[in-house]
Amino acid sequence: MADNGDLRQWVIHSGIRQHIPSEAVKLAWGLQNVTLNTMTGSYLGSITEGPQLGRLMRPHGSQDIYFVDSGKSYKITSPLMMAAWNFSVGAISNISEGLAQVPTNSGNLAYSINNNTSPADIYLVDSGSKRRYSNTNIFAAWEGDGAGYTTVSDDYFGMMGNESDVTSTKVSAGAGQQEYQVVAGQKLAESANVAQLYPGVAVPNISVATINRLVTSAPASQFIRVTGANTVYMVDNGSSHAVSSIEVLRAWGIGVSPLVNIVTQGNLNLLAAGPALNTYQADVGGQLYLMDGRKISVPSGLDSAYRKSGSVYAASQALINLSPVGESASNFLKGFNASPIFLMDNAILRNISTPNQLGLWNNGETITSVSDHIISWFGSPGTAIGVYVSNGSDEYITEAGKLHHISPSVKTEWQLSNPVVLNAATITRWPKG
Repeated sequence: MADNGDLRQWVIHSGIRQHIPSEAVKLAWGLQNVTLNTMTGSYLGSITEGPQLGRLMRPHGSQDIYFVDSGKSYKITSPLMMAAWNFSVGAISNISEGLAQVPTNSGNLAYSINNNTSPADIYLVDSGSKRRYSNTNIFAAWEGDGAGYTTVSDDYFGMMGNESDVTSTKVSAGAGQQEYQVVAGQKLAESANVAQLYPGVAVPNISVATINRLVTSAPASQFIRVTGANTVYMVDNGSSHAVSSIEVLRAWGIGVSPLVNIVTQGNLNLLAAGPALNTYQADVGGQLYLMDGRKISVPSGLDSAYRKSGSVYAASQALINLSPVGESASNFLKGFNASPIFLMDNAILRNISTPNQLGLWNNGETITSVSDHIISWFGSPGTAIGVYVSNGSDEYITEAGKLHHISPSVKTEWQLSNPVVLNAATITRWPKG
């Protein structure tokens, strides 16, 4: 400072002087711990005046930029971070190495902050404003399990603008813009259907700077897995469902290796824990589907033939929309790599003994083919059938896709005995001859 009554304080370095505009900036640099020298006004005035000292610096000989606060310096890791904090390139002071060493080097600046007054509350820095994370799981989901944050002074904290809380992992730059799922500093583009599977709505008025600093990753999927864990979950209606096997995963996904997003424990914790997914059947508003890498719709007339009691998952329409459209199920089912052909009888597989007998039953009807493990999932086949069946009271012979009632006299004349008893609903599916 000068000896002429001018109380302004300056830092002098590299042949220039920079005015310290406030006590807050002085404390930000830790200059209160540096001896204050008094100079003559004329000598001080002879030194070239540089820009006012701010909170951004670039040490001589370095390309790195630092933010200073509370006597500490934090490296700004990228132009994207500059934008997220709403820092201006024009506010950077090029300083001497000696001045750069006054604040303690404290590592990299983070995208999240807290302050000393309310240290438990963590905030997202969004284009220079602050948004409180509504809970620790939201914070972990956004920045990663165990993510760090920067503690800023109460002075700087108070200077930052305030925006609404971060209450979900969904973001978009505004109405009609692409919506993303946020996972550990990444953004995963959501389709309209996937967006409906996850809870919450997009954080309102999020800045483009925040959208841009999130790293573009794979598209958001209905399947997730926590980093370092083996369990895959299906997400639906805001709930997570542990997938019981790779076969079930493939049945509800697409291809041999369905897309599984790697997420944080925080992401998983934000989902309600639902029952495990261990079935190949889905119901949407009464419409039954057989899931096998595609959705095979079961006609209403065959619902009782396929519906496996206690083993049907009540799915959302959005989830089902993600599966490719398959064929309609028929009365007959077989595995892709197995030869037996089964008639569906109240979710019981009935092996048709010979090709000739199959011809008498189906009269050219399509046979639905599925993965072999789905055949196994239906359980051990029931008694094989030929052409002589009963509903428990009436007895029939099948021929040309029709059932012909057998009277007691004809039964005796033809020497028929021991018909295979089928479910009454199965018998009603065939026209009578």
